[in-house]
Amino acid sequence: MFKKITFAILFSMITLMGFSQFKFGETYASKSEDGATKYLKVYEDGLVLMVATKDELSKVQEYFHRDSEEKDYIILYRSQSKIKDGSKASFVLDKDGNKINCIAQGQGETISLVMLSPNMGKQETIFTLVK
Repeated sequence: MFKKITFAILFSMITLMGFSQFKFGETYASKSEDGATKYLKVYEDGLVLMVATKDELSKVQEYFHRDSEEKDYIILYRSQSKIKDGSKASFVLDKDGNKINCIAQGQGETISLVMLSPNMGKQETIFTLVK
């Protein structure tokens, strides 16, 4: 009984401190080899946004939000995810019939994103919180 209570208190403290949780609505980034940066946002209601661009962060912040729309040069992925325990999201990115199954694991200031695509296989990307 004591162990269960101790574990519950410890788990609650870790959750409150934000470990292993998404920072909902915040922007995460990952540099690509081609010089572009991938940006990722996860919202508490399950909305996921992702874009890869060479735009400066200040420009990205103008169009990378909940009400974003694609522009001629911006391929914006939008998906609805299933979020588990505030730290894991599974979703499908679909662009022109190319479906990419994704699993994102929140780890406080980082997100590990695994993408499974029939065309490109398995890819893993680490995103870091933009401050």
